[in-house]
Amino acid sequence: MSFHLAQLNVARMRAPLDHPLMREFVAWLEPLNGIADASPGFVWRLQTEDGDSTAIRAFDDPLLLVNMSVWESLEALQRYVFRSDHRRALRERGPTPEGFTLSRSFPPPLEPPVPPVPRR
Repeated sequence: MSFHLAQLNVARMRAPLDHPLMREFVAWLEPLNGIADASPGFVWRLQTEDGDSTAIRAFDDPLLLVNMSVWESLEALQRYVFRSDHRRALRERGPTPEGFTLSRSFPPPLEPPVPPVPRR
């Protein structure tokens, strides 16, 4: 049986896409999508007729973006993320303290978990 890996990003933008704060992010979209499309192991990505997924509103918040891609393997996705110009974008812009990448898991909780209440 053959499997693929689906990768999903959900991000909250700092400002609308046409705001100057988002200029660099928007400038990276087309080049990085092109690199992904041509990468070994790439299968598919979510996009509209405009060539990206920035117009898709999966949630009520207009600042939330979704992006999804499908890869033949985790190794193929890791090659794209860490061995292409995507790595340069990560170095320059992220990951943020709120984010994570395939090389770093979710940040640990800020407070230790509350112990369960003993049963009587």
